[in-house]
Amino acid sequence: MDNNIFSQGGGKSQTAAKEEEQEKNQKKIAWRERWRKRWTRLRRGFKLFVFLLAVGLFVWFFYKQMFYTVESGEALVTYYRLFGGTYNSRIGREGLHILMPWDQGHIYKVRTQTLKRNMTVMARNGLEVHLDAQIMFHPIPEILPYLHRRYGPDYVEGVVVATTNGGGTARDWAILARGTVQFRYGSVR
Repeated sequence: MDNNIFSQGGGKSQTAAKEEEQEKNQKKIAWRERWRKRWTRLRRGFKLFVFLLAVGLFVWFFYKQMFYTVESGEALVTYYRLFGGTYNSRIGREGLHILMPWDQGHIYKVRTQTLKRNMTVMARNGLEVHLDAQIMFHPIPEILPYLHRRYGPDYVEGVVVATTNGGGTARDWAILARGTVQFRYGSVR
C-alpha cells in the first residue's frame, strides 16, 4: 500500500485529509455561490413582483377615473387639475384614452341632438298659444374646450334651454305674436 494515503494505524494520512478538507471547502464554496445567485435572482424577482402588484392594484383601484372610451359621435375634453386646467387644443377623438386619476375627463356628444320643449306665447289678441318646439343642435368639436370652460358639462340646460325659454330674439317673438289664434290654427291661411 501507498504510505501517502494511509498511515500505519489504518487511518488517513495528512495529505489525504488535507485534500478531503479542501474538497469539502470547495463544495461548500460552490454551494454558497449557487445559493447566493439563487437568492439574488429571488430578491430581484420579488422586487419585480411587488412593483407589478403595486401597479396592478393602482390601476384596478382607479380604472374608472383613468380609462375613457370615446364612442363614435363623441369627443373627450380633459380637465388637468395640476397642469393648467382645460387645454383649448386637445380634444379626445374616438377610441380609448388613458388619463391620470387626478385629471377629469368629460365626454360630450357631438352628433345632432333634438330637444323638445313646450312653450307658451301670447298671440296678438291676447290669447295664450301653446307650442311644441323642437330644437336641433350639435356642438362643434373644436369649440368644446371653450364650451366646457364657460358653461360646463351641462351646457344644454344653461345655453340651449335658456335660449329657448326666454332668450328668443325680438324678431322671433314678433313673428309668433303677429297672427291671431284663428289664423294659426284655423282653415284660413
